[in-house]
Amino acid sequence: MESTIYIKCPGCNKTTLLQELQGKYLCANCSFDYSKLKDDTQKLDELLVNNLKEGPMGQLTALTIHRWITLMPYKESIEYVKNLANKNGIELPGQKKGFFSRLFGRN
Repeated sequence: MESTIYIKCPGCNKTTLLQELQGKYLCANCSFDYSKLKDDTQKLDELLVNNLKEGPMGQLTALTIHRWITLMPYKESIEYVKNLANKNGIELPGQKKGFFSRLFGRN
């Protein structure tokens, strides 16, 4: 499976492709290892919040990144990201039924 996720890297501060290599998630530009964020909840949450603020595509990125990095079960990961959004005053899709509302559990 190839990644097609572009994200602003906390290492080089550029928006670059996130690559999976040998079980790690690396920035294509500077090789920042996103996997290390699993042990740094504060930095991981900062990365997630920045993506959540970017709207639906950033929110999908946040969900994906959180799941890949933490290896949490799907439902737990979604709940974590939803709670993080709520804690930071970020409104998630849900007023209209559709893909995003189903993804975030708001039918």
